[in-house]
Amino acid sequence: IHALSGRNGFMELSAGAADSAAELFGQTGWLRSGRDKPGMLEMLHGGTLVLHDIDRIHLVLIAPLVGLQYQLPDAAVSSMMLSLLVGTPVLSLIGAIGAALTLGVRGGGILLSLLILPLYIPVLIYGSGAIEASMLAGASAEPYLMLMAAFAIVAVVFAPWATGAALKIAVE
Repeated sequence: IHALSGRNGFMELSAGAADSAAELFGQTGWLRSGRDKPGMLEMLHGGTLVLHDIDRIHLVLIAPLVGLQYQLPDAAVSSMMLSLLVGTPVLSLIGAIGAALTLGVRGGGILLSLLILPLYIPVLIYGSGAIEASMLAGASAEPYLMLMAAFAIVAVVFAPWATGAALKIAVE
């Protein structure tokens, strides 16, 4: 495909191999020498970029592709993107609390799943309910998204406090 495109260069890039944004986009004043270090994308000069390990890209950006794969209507794709945007941080914050609680505990993996899975279920149910409601005629995904937003607010307010308290207990 690249040979037929008429593009200048070809670069394979593993999304997990890029250590920082500076490696991708370049940086100025590199190592106090005053010279600019070009990034991988700048060195490509209009060529073809092939991304490997695309699983590291945020789910919200991949959601339209999943929607196309499953032939979802546009309303369902936008609802899926919103529910992922709101629900993913909630799941991460709940996971942080569970990880802090099981830090240093023998057999913490089993305990972690027992603590976290019941807290994940409402977020997953309301996220999938928002997508389902957006696919039905006359149904609104707004109540589901509002409940998920409430979960996000509660998680943002209380998760750092709970994680800090659990870490303090684990250190003592």
